[in-house]
Amino acid sequence: MSDSNQIGNQLKSQSLDDVLPSAFKQVGGRVFPDALALTPLLDLVRIVDAYRATHTPSYGNVIQNSGLGYTLILSGDSLTPIVEPTSTEVIKINSISVTNAGGAAPIVLNLMIGETMLANVTAAPSETVSVSQLVAGLNGVILSKGQSLAAIKVSGTASDMAIHVSAVKCSI
Repeated sequence: MSDSNQIGNQLKSQSLDDVLPSAFKQVGGRVFPDALALTPLLDLVRIVDAYRATHTPSYGNVIQNSGLGYTLILSGDSLTPIVEPTSTEVIKINSISVTNAGGAAPIVLNLMIGETMLANVTAAPSETVSVSQLVAGLNGVILSKGQSLAAIKVSGTASDMAIHVSAVKCSI
């Protein structure tokens, strides 16, 4: 079987929406333009051009009608994911708020992106705190596979902590 057929067979079952850029590297075969590699390289160029034509016009922009809302009520003392993009998702966080639904004591929690603290949040009883006001440039927080927005209780009653996140998907 020729290299050209191998490239075509490896990518033929994928749509341009589902294929990841890393797939081009995996199926590219030889990269030197010798006589045997010329046809497969031309096929790969056509595939990459089609991918670009599909994705470049909206690359990095918000996908219309893709608004997302997440709510997490903590249930323990461990780091709990709120937003975890899949391998084909990029999610832009618009806003985060934390509500203390209890009436007795303040709550304190840390919002994390991976191992990095995004914000330390304190909310008095029956108070909602906008994390957007605590974190400069929060509207620029973008998550992709391998990153997650998570929360962990520092003090207070975990079940009193409600975290609300507004987000949209972006094209990759």
